[in-house]
Amino acid sequence: MSESSRIRVMIVDDHDVLRSGLRFSLLAFKDLDVVCEARDGQEAVRLCGECQPDVVLMDMLMPEMDGIKATQAIRRRYPQVRVLALSSFYDQDLVRRALQAGATGYLVKGTSAAKLVEAIHAVHAGQTVLAPEARQATSQDVDSIGPKTG
Repeated sequence: MSESSRIRVMIVDDHDVLRSGLRFSLLAFKDLDVVCEARDGQEAVRLCGECQPDVVLMDMLMPEMDGIKATQAIRRRYPQVRVLALSSFYDQDLVRRALQAGATGYLVKGTSAAKLVEAIHAVHAGQTVLAPEARQATSQDVDSIGPKTG
């Protein structure tokens, strides 16, 4: 597999164990490269320019700068980067805010590695991915709450 066909992934979460677990899970997939990790949104925005990920796995609830603000900053500075929101919570407001901030997808942290990898591929291709729980929590059409363009 050529280097250019691999998807470059950044993992952003304030919990060391979760970041390590995600990295370890993604190692099994030959078309994914974990290029960097960040502990909070500020670090994620800073590292995004250095690591040049294709997809950012973004925790929503973190100290310093949360995932919503970090997603907005990354999408503003690096519009080609896709953000896949990851959270333990899936209330309607959080899902809506993540998508409005520019996230291309929203998954709960309990998802399987296979589903996560499917979602990474989908958001990399520009598709919107919502966990079933998030879809149920969202009463509006995804297109009406997706990232603002222009």
